[in-house]
Amino acid sequence: QALTLLSLMPEAKVVPDQITYNAAISACENGCQWQQALNLLRFMPQLRILPDVVSYSAALDAVSGMGIGYALFREALGFGMYPQFRSNSDSAVNLHYMSCGAAVLAVRWWLAEVVPDLLSGPTTPKLEIITGLGKSRKEWDTTDVQDTVFQLLQRDQLPSRIDPNNKGKIVIDGRQLKSSDLRKLFTPPS
Repeated sequence: QALTLLSLMPEAKVVPDQITYNAAISACENGCQWQQALNLLRFMPQLRILPDVVSYSAALDAVSGMGIGYALFREALGFGMYPQFRSNSDSAVNLHYMSCGAAVLAVRWWLAEVVPDLLSGPTTPKLEIITGLGKSRKEWDTTDVQDTVFQLLQRDQLPSRIDPNNKGKIVIDGRQLKSSDLRKLFTPPS
C-alpha cells in the first residue's frame, strides 16, 4: 500500500519527500521486499532527495542478511551516516541510533576490518560494543539492538558478555579471538 500511495502522489500534485520515501523503504523492509527497498533508496537522488540515516537504516534492515548489505553499509559509512559509530578508540563502537540491521552490519564490519589490526598489537585490547539500554527508543519501536547484537555474537561463538557495571555495553574478550576468523565475518556470501 505504501508503494501505491507513493506512486499516486504526483497525480495528486503532492511532491514526495525524504519522509515519504523513508516510510516506503521501511514498508518494503517490513514486507520482505528488499529489492524494492534498495530501488527506492537508489531512486531518491534522481529526484533530488538525499537519503539520510533513516533511509539507510531502513534499507540496511531490509538487506542485513544478504551480501548486498555489506556494500550498502560501506556506502552508508562513506556518506557519513553514522558519525557516532566510531568512538575515540578503535576498541569500541557505539550503536546508538542504529537500527538492528545497521547495528549487525556495523558490528560485523568492525570485527572483521578493525579488530584484527588491534589483535596484532603488543597488548590485547578490551573490546566494547555500546548499545545503550533502549531508553531513547520510541514507544512504538519494539526492536532491541543489544539483544540482536548479543545473539549475533553468541551465534558466531565470540566470547562476550553484558558488562555488569554498565548494562548498556557488551564486552568481548579479545584474548580468545583469532584475526583469521574475524575477517570472515564481513565477507559477502558468494
